[in-house]
Amino acid sequence: MKPLASADEAFHYLRDRRGFDGDGDMDAVALFTYALVEQDRIDWMAHFQAQHNEAPSAAQVAEWFLSKPESYFTAKEKRAEEWYAGFARTYLRDEIEAAKDAAVQGTVGKLGKFWPNFWRGLSIVIIGNAIVLAAIIVIVAAVHSDFSFTTWVHDLLNGAK
Repeated sequence: MKPLASADEAFHYLRDRRGFDGDGDMDAVALFTYALVEQDRIDWMAHFQAQHNEAPSAAQVAEWFLSKPESYFTAKEKRAEEWYAGFARTYLRDEIEAAKDAAVQGTVGKLGKFWPNFWRGLSIVIIGNAIVLAAIIVIVAAVHSDFSFTTWVHDLLNGAK
């Protein structure tokens, strides 16, 4: 990176570094980074004016920019990414929550309908298991007692003696 001597050069450097978005606009993180650099410059100018009772000259502003190493811009860019991510989360909070709710409803269904259906399904399983268990008990009892269906029908029709 060649040393930057002005706000315009910083703007172009950040624009060229981050590029453009899909719409052809300058990358938002680059714009946020530029805003942070400009905030520092404005704060420095106010401090300079308070210390010297006059605004810094163009040469002094250029010297301020020239004194900034590449790591300064990298740190501001990292801070801008954090700022942008926080902004996006805040701005999209409602949409994120709606997407989460839709995902839960798509997987589980509406919670108001879940529990009644759960208990209904559980009762069907219990009743079904009870019927199967009763059938097994009848079969085991019949086998154990030497039950004969033909003898039972004959005794039923002729009256058990």
